[in-house]
Amino acid sequence: MANFSLRVLVIEDSEDDAELLVYELERGGYAVIYERVDTPTAMSASLEQQEWDVALADYSLPGFSAPAALNLLKQKGLDLPFIIVSGTIGEDVAVAAMKAGAHDYLTKGKLARLVPAIERELREAQERRIRRKTEQALRENEERFRSLIENALDIITVIGSDGKIRYESPSVERVLGYKPEELIDKSIWDYIHCEDINNVINTFTEVIQNPSVAASTEMRFQHKNASWRILEAISKNFIEPSGVTSIVVNCRDITERKLAEILLQKQAESERLLAAITLRIRQSLNLDEILATTVEEIRQFLQADRVTIYRFDNEQNGTLITASTTPDWTIEEAIDLHKYWFKEEQKEQNILNTEVINDIERAKLSPKHLELMIQLQIRAKVTVPLLCRKEESSGMSNESQTESNAFFPPSSLWGAMVVHQCSSIRQWQQFEIDLLKQLATQVAIAIQQAQLFTKVQQQAEREQLLNQIGRTLNSSLDPQHILQQIVQLTGQCFGVDRVILYSLEAEQIQVLNEWRANDEIPSMLDFKAAISDWLDLLAPASKCNCHKAFHAPNYARLPSKLTRQVQAKQLQTLSVLSVPIFIHEQIFGGISLHTTISQRTFTQDEIHILERIADQATIALYNALNYECLEELVKQRTQELEQAKLAAEAASRAKSEFLANTSHELRTPLNSILGLSQMLIEQFYGPLNPKQLEYMSCIHSSGEHLLSLINDILDLAKVEAGKEDLDLATIVIPDLCYSCLSIVGERAYKKGLKLTSKIDPQLHFCIADERRLRQMLLNLLSNAIKFTAVGEVSLTACKQPHGISFTVVDTGIGIAPENISSLFQPFSQLDSKLNRKYEGTGLGLALTRRLARLHGGDLSVESQLGKGSKFSIYLPDIPAKIPEPKSAAITPVILGGSGGMGKWEKE
Repeated sequence: MANFSLRVLVIEDSEDDAELLVYELERGGYAVIYERVDTPTAMSASLEQQEWDVALADYSLPGFSAPAALNLLKQKGLDLPFIIVSGTIGEDVAVAAMKAGAHDYLTKGKLARLVPAIERELREAQERRIRRKTEQALRENEERFRSLIENALDIITVIGSDGKIRYESPSVERVLGYKPEELIDKSIWDYIHCEDINNVINTFTEVIQNPSVAASTEMRFQHKNASWRILEAISKNFIEPSGVTSIVVNCRDITERKLAEILLQKQAESERLLAAITLRIRQSLNLDEILATTVEEIRQFLQADRVTIYRFDNEQNGTLITASTTPDWTIEEAIDLHKYWFKEEQKEQNILNTEVINDIERAKLSPKHLELMIQLQIRAKVTVPLLCRKEESSGMSNESQTESNAFFPPSSLWGAMVVHQCSSIRQWQQFEIDLLKQLATQVAIAIQQAQLFTKVQQQAEREQLLNQIGRTLNSSLDPQHILQQIVQLTGQCFGVDRVILYSLEAEQIQVLNEWRANDEIPSMLDFKAAISDWLDLLAPASKCNCHKAFHAPNYARLPSKLTRQVQAKQLQTLSVLSVPIFIHEQIFGGISLHTTISQRTFTQDEIHILERIADQATIALYNALNYECLEELVKQRTQELEQAKLAAEAASRAKSEFLANTSHELRTPLNSILGLSQMLIEQFYGPLNPKQLEYMSCIHSSGEHLLSLINDILDLAKVEAGKEDLDLATIVIPDLCYSCLSIVGERAYKKGLKLTSKIDPQLHFCIADERRLRQMLLNLLSNAIKFTAVGEVSLTACKQPHGISFTVVDTGIGIAPENISSLFQPFSQLDSKLNRKYEGTGLGLALTRRLARLHGGDLSVESQLGKGSKFSIYLPDIPAKIPEPKSAAITPVILGGSGGMGKWEKE
């Protein structure tokens, strides 16, 4: 048996007993190296000097003991096999020693078990050493793995099949704000966004069903501060040694990357939105539509809860113009709070600058302001000013201008655009703020355009007002009616609440005329006040006496007597614009505009228009002052004119009767001349020589000409005397036209003229006096042929909207423009020389026009000298019960006669 070296520490006070133990070990085949100690000091020194394989100890020594030796080994942290070898002791003592850490117990009388016990303990000690090394290596690996996990940027999470978190790496605190122990045994579904849960469940199901697959997904995980972080998660199935299935999830925070992507996308969308709104502004002048569309698109783009636009007046009062809200955050329930701008906000900030509040509770607002924000359910907001070029408002007092500029410098604040986030606090992004500023600039441009357009419209309306007032002055002789029309039109045009026209008499101010927008506005029609309360208006240096307008946007702030203050309050007067009226360089009174619902600053253009209206009122008042005198003069002149009229009518009747009687007396012998000359021409009483026949034909033609002249004179006299009655009947238009053309066809043919006609196919009948209509057409056709040397003459009949027109066009000599005005005067001829080329009496056109007007129509002319003339007869439709027309054959196109004496064409 080979000898094995064995290092033995013997804790024994008896040298003999120690040697006995060594002897027994040597018998067992060990080469023993030992040292005996019997005190704690000696034992401690021996343990420090050398490593021992086993310790053999007597239970009880004079100054030491086995339990004490065990404690010493424990203190030094040594795993040394410890066997008690002692005399007879109780079994309970032996058990206690084993519990205290002894590996075995032997009695000195039974040492046969010593070697097997040592062999066993040496093997176990070796196993313990190996196990300790393995455990140490495992601990080192675990420490290394834990260090990697704890210092990793990613979050490593182990999730059980029930969805509960079993492990969470320390990095979760840096990324999500939770301590790992806060999430252990918590359900992961409580922290994942509700919209992402189904996607995560599908991913976990995939990795459980396919253990070799690692699946990735993105999800929103709630931060401890209640915000949402975007995580990129890679999941892998993990089966623990116990057989329990878990999922290991490696999560990386990609919120910043996603926000950057969203930022780029939002920037692109913001550019599109800006371009769309800019285009809409350029294409539209409807400001209300532009503002409403803008706030709606901004709210949708920013995913905000509310977007509103307020407008400010000169008193720093903001009024809600338009708003866009989500269904959950409407303003109807708190409209009184939303309707007006909170003035405390103007005191806390410079409203001309953009204000950004991410959390109202951290914004250091005043208690009143914070309370209002809470009532309005606002948690974050952005306010952007709307700056426009301010219209000058001349007439505003220096005091009003100073008060206005206290908050609003001359850079002109039109209003403000406000974005509300109500559901949560919000970190407004810089690109969002920049977009709102750019949109505010575009909205300001739209406002400016709308203001310019409105200004142009107002100028046009006011010019129309002045024209209408001018027409009223010209169309009425009632001064009271004119003045009332002036105040009414002025009030409607300016859109004020009340307009008065007042006079300054000897002792008092009195309202002469008044207009009110509605009956709820107090009336000033019975207003009278002592001039002593208004001496400031009558002072030599006052605006009234200097022919200047009086303008008070805030009438209550003007220094005045208590009586005037009480009157203004009773009459609800808020703003006043008044222009004086002077007659004969003396102040008479003035016209004044009042607002009673809201204050208003009138522009210089409005003041100028009111001054022009005052000039019109001056004319009306001047007429009123002279009305009685003028009325008497007019009455006297009217009587004179009436007498002159009666005399003229009597003379006209006498003339007409004279012409009618004279024509009748002339016609009787003339008919005898015509009849006898005709019989001689036809040679009923014997033949005539050629010269006699020539003279007789001349006598007959001259008689016919004289008869025609007498007939025209008689017809004209009847028409002018009102004794001509029309015999209205239904006329077949084509028959009438062709008949007239047949009559004049021979004359046209002799002059080599082309005679044409064009009758509207849909035109069949008209209602007129057939004889008179035929006479009118023949007059026009005869004149056209007479004054046309070369070319053509045409007759056209066509339907008009409410009547019929007959038009005769020629290519004759034409008429000079200066001669057209005298063309329709009786006995008027353009060529009145004794040797004139064209014969005629000058009655044809005058009679034709009067006959046309007798039908309710007229005769018009268009002509160019040297190119021809165009005469048109217009006859209106006459609704009357007329007999049915007689059928008649259409006149042939080619007119017969000896030698084919005439031809005309129809279309």
